[in-house]
Amino acid sequence: MKDELRAAIANIGKTGDTDVFPHPFETHLFYDDPERVLTLLDTIHMTFDDYFDARPPYFEQSLLPIGYGGFRWATTIDPLWNSYLLALTLSLFPKIELARMPMSDGYVYSYRISEEPHSDRIFREDGWALFRDRTKDLADTHNFVLSCDIADFYGRIYHHRLENGLKRLQDLGDSTSRIMKILGVLSGGNSYGLPVGGPAARILSELVLNPTDRLFRAEGLRFCRFADDYRFFANSMEEAHAIHYMVSEKLLRLEGLSLQKSKTRIMTSSEFLLSTDMHDDPDNDDIPDMSTRRFLKLSLRFDPYSPSAYQDYEDLREEVGRFDIVGMLASELQKSRVHVALTRRLIRALRFLSDPIRDQAVMSIMASLRVLQPLLTSVLITVKQLYENLGEKSQQFCYEAILKALREDSYLFRSEIVKAYAVRVLSARHTYEAEQIVSKMYHESQTDFLRRDIVLVFAKWRTTHWLSDVRTRFHILGPSERRAFIVSSFVLGDEGTHWRRNSKDVFTPFEDAISSWTADKKSAGLQDWDIPI
Repeated sequence: MKDELRAAIANIGKTGDTDVFPHPFETHLFYDDPERVLTLLDTIHMTFDDYFDARPPYFEQSLLPIGYGGFRWATTIDPLWNSYLLALTLSLFPKIELARMPMSDGYVYSYRISEEPHSDRIFREDGWALFRDRTKDLADTHNFVLSCDIADFYGRIYHHRLENGLKRLQDLGDSTSRIMKILGVLSGGNSYGLPVGGPAARILSELVLNPTDRLFRAEGLRFCRFADDYRFFANSMEEAHAIHYMVSEKLLRLEGLSLQKSKTRIMTSSEFLLSTDMHDDPDNDDIPDMSTRRFLKLSLRFDPYSPSAYQDYEDLREEVGRFDIVGMLASELQKSRVHVALTRRLIRALRFLSDPIRDQAVMSIMASLRVLQPLLTSVLITVKQLYENLGEKSQQFCYEAILKALREDSYLFRSEIVKAYAVRVLSARHTYEAEQIVSKMYHESQTDFLRRDIVLVFAKWRTTHWLSDVRTRFHILGPSERRAFIVSSFVLGDEGTHWRRNSKDVFTPFEDAISSWTADKKSAGLQDWDIPI
């Protein structure tokens, strides 16, 4: 199990816990000192039942905006429990992979096991590209394509079906029972639902769909699947509709799942092939411009940890420079509703632009937050990444735009997930108005993850009077907020030192590790270490 624990620590330390919430600061500990985290996880593993009873998995749920008017529940899990759940899942991953239809059969391409499963890269990276190539090949030999995806897939997965699938793996250990016990807590006592966004849920969801995939193949259907996206191929419109009916019935009867009506579409193969020249989905064929189509096919993936990171970055800058990023972005911002897939990639591409062009583009998106509502977290992530390199005028513009939205209680910032991304941008500079707004947000917040980030923001601002007040309420803080305050207490000088010395007996092992890690960072040579927010 040590290999799986190390792989889980490496994955979360490098990529964070989910792709929905801001990465918790604890992931820095995972990256910096994996052996210290391994000791904590080993304790959970060796004393699971006692540890579970004493410190059950902590999680929070919050509404995440989707599109221009929708929301869905998203779940964030305590980093230790999240990594342990991932390690348990990784211990079964080879058996899960063997139970699935081989990728070489040409049906299922999502979340296949990496050739180095104990590294920080859990999945093969070529799955999506192979999926797209295979769908093109099948479209070339068929006349019609049914494109569809499963509605609210992760939230509707039944636990007893997952448990049955895990038991069929003939796991001789207790990974299955432990996984189900953890999921029972994370689902709030419900018998369905997986937390969205993490690799453990992705692996487990593939096992759930495996029987359905095999049934579809046994029925003679030609199809490809990536995660909850299916493509079925037929030679007549009549056959395509028959497939649609059968697929809908089987998913509902066997798994209690249904297709998303708005994304279910039957099209000719020529229409489908035109759409697959785009990067994301079949709806992208509403963009006629060939330059835009080529841009959407460009990979913007950049690994800052790669040995060739500098050259990779320069190569990407050169590639991006061949496109009129600002012109395409301006065109989208003039619409009442942006093309989400295109605009998301345009926003991601801003980091590869030259300084003056990039600054102007950043101010443009910050002036257009309403039309960018479906992409608000992407906007805030990008602004946070670029902020230190922006000019003073652009920095001030971004800062004031966020303050204005929060001051006016804009509906765009109603979600606490969005607020958490916003306060991370505000952490870059300290003003009295920002202090008032963020403090008010703290006292009104209903989530531990947002209060955690606000505590870290005040520590970064060196607002000691505010932190001293939080110190007096340490015993009633939530788990994430407690750990954030322990880090922040190092800003308080002697007051913080005395408090940690007197409070050490009430620290959990995880909190003690956080305290020791922060002390190491503040040790000789790292006195200028900044608060991780």
